[in-house]
Amino acid sequence: MPPVNRILAVDDNPINLEIIKELFEAEFELQLVDNGKDALKVAQECPPDVVLLDVMMPDLNGYEVCSHFKSDPTLRHSQVIMVSANTELQDRLQGYQTGADDYVTRPFNPDELYAKVCVNLRNKSTFDAAQTQIEDFSGATAEVLELLSNLDQTESGKHLDRIRIYSRLLATELRQDSACSEIDDAFLRKLEQASPLHDVGKIALPDELLNKKEKLTSEERSQLERHTLIGHDILKGLVLKCPRTDFFSMAAEIARWHHESFDGSGYPDGLRKGEIPLAARIVKLVDVFDALTTHEPGAAPPDPVDVRDYLTGQVASKFDPRLLDAMLNCFDDLRTVCQMYQTEKSANL
Repeated sequence: MPPVNRILAVDDNPINLEIIKELFEAEFELQLVDNGKDALKVAQECPPDVVLLDVMMPDLNGYEVCSHFKSDPTLRHSQVIMVSANTELQDRLQGYQTGADDYVTRPFNPDELYAKVCVNLRNKSTFDAAQTQIEDFSGATAEVLELLSNLDQTESGKHLDRIRIYSRLLATELRQDSACSEIDDAFLRKLEQASPLHDVGKIALPDELLNKKEKLTSEERSQLERHTLIGHDILKGLVLKCPRTDFFSMAAEIARWHHESFDGSGYPDGLRKGEIPLAARIVKLVDVFDALTTHEPGAAPPDPVDVRDYLTGQVASKFDPRLLDAMLNCFDDLRTVCQMYQTEKSANL
């Protein structure tokens, strides 16, 4: 059940308060006070969504009360509608100058006042939603930066950049396939944000395992494969923590399933074909492409053409055939990016 909007009515005339009570009490949580000091006290205890504020009151007048509202961090987003018998332009301008969101003159039409309250409630609701989204995104950005900072110790930062670029190129090409209707602008945006987190679970694994050059034992291989489950758990936790940051759900899917194979021979769950989320299928292909086109210091850079032929030939059963077709269609772009990074790496050796 949605929360009931809260209206605070402030007027030293009991008749005016009774009119407002009759108009709003059936649909809103209503608080009635007859002076500015009590209005500020009540508002601090329970901030209102809308304030219906008389101008001419003893002690604190409406302009002063409005100014207090708009300068208080906890109250400034309450929508203030001044309701006054003062009809001069100068009076209305003074109200707006002190921060009022609207101004209604008496005698008012009840339907108009009701409509103005509803409009101001919509404005506040829109602002609150945007503010929450900004706060969530800020928190999510901090979380991602921390994860990427830790991940950069186990994965080359350039590798993460390439995965993002390759993923976007491949998904954009795949978008031309009418069977891939789920790829829209939102999908591409989330994929760019989520794909660099594919190996985030590796931050929990020991460096000696990640850096080992010799062949891994079966026990070490099992331990390494756990990074998919660890990464999934980390990112699912962020889904709960930042529910409005939508790319964490995709990132969690990619982290868990980007080592699954189209033929069912992958890990950790042995998924096959369409059981594997599309984003994870995309990242699997570009991750393998990047691994095979990355060279060790002092070694000649692998030819992307040879890697392409290997992926579409000997190990093609591991990948979604539509993705392989898309890779062939956008291969020139992939190769350009690959060779740019290869050249940059060689120049820095």
